[in-house]
Amino acid sequence: MKNFLLDNDSRKVEAGYLCKSLPSLEFIDDQLDLCVCCHLPFLYSEQLSLDFHVVSIHELLRIAPAVQIFPLLKIDGKPSPYIELVMEKLSSKGCSVKVQSVTYEFQKGGNQMLRLSR
Repeated sequence: MKNFLLDNDSRKVEAGYLCKSLPSLEFIDDQLDLCVCCHLPFLYSEQLSLDFHVVSIHELLRIAPAVQIFPLLKIDGKPSPYIELVMEKLSSKGCSVKVQSVTYEFQKGGNQMLRLSR
C-alpha cells in the first residue's frame, strides 16, 4: 500500500493511473499491456451478478492480454462463490486462468489473486 501511494502521488501530474468503470471501458483493443483490478469485482459478489463478473473480465481482457484481479474474497471475508464459475467460463473460451497466492493481505485471508491471459 505504501508503494502504491508513493507511486500514485508521483503520477498525479503524469496521469499514470486512470479511474474507469466496469463493465465498459473507454479503451481500444490491446491498448494496455496489463490490467490490474483491485477490490472489484469479487469483493462485491453479493451486489454484482455472475454475468457482471464475466462481462467485466472479458472487457479487461479485450484491452490487455493479461489481467490480475485481487482479492478473491467477498466484503465479508469469505471466498466469492463466483471464482470457480468465472474460471470455468473463461477457460472454456480459451483463456488461461489460474489462482496464484501472493505474499500480502489486504483482508484477513485475502492472499490470492486471479491471473488471466488470452
